[in-house]
Amino acid sequence: MQTTGRIGTEHAQVGEVFWAALPLPRNTTKDPVVIDKARFTKIPKGLKVSEYRIFDTNEVGGIYFLAYSGGKYGTKDPEKFKNYAGKPIRLKGKQESDYYVAAKVTVTGPVHNDLGGCVFWYKQDNKKYQQNLHCQTTIRIGKPLPDN
Repeated sequence: MQTTGRIGTEHAQVGEVFWAALPLPRNTTKDPVVIDKARFTKIPKGLKVSEYRIFDTNEVGGIYFLAYSGGKYGTKDPEKFKNYAGKPIRLKGKQESDYYVAAKVTVTGPVHNDLGGCVFWYKQDNKKYQQNLHCQTTIRIGKPLPDN
């Protein structure tokens, strides 16, 4: 989904904190894969990434592509989700992951470019690989959303 469309908000405010998801891992080969790490490579001025976590889609009810920290606007609070960071994501052949990586992103000032450029580091058949994916999350400062 992230690699084919734009995800984001144009209502962010300085100081707000979001959780932005990287694409859900999928193993398209027949052999098992172990993902060690995933990160955004393009973090624009005005955004600060302070942490990465891994969440289980079964526990949180899906994938939160962009969620406010603190559970604002009636959403679940990613801060309360169980964090599986520090454990590799293991995928059998031809399997989509139940786990996804999300970054804690703080708005520090005006943002003119998108958060993006996702990279995954993984092992397969005792070899290490790095895969870069196009992903894009738009966070812009704008008129605040009304409180619920």
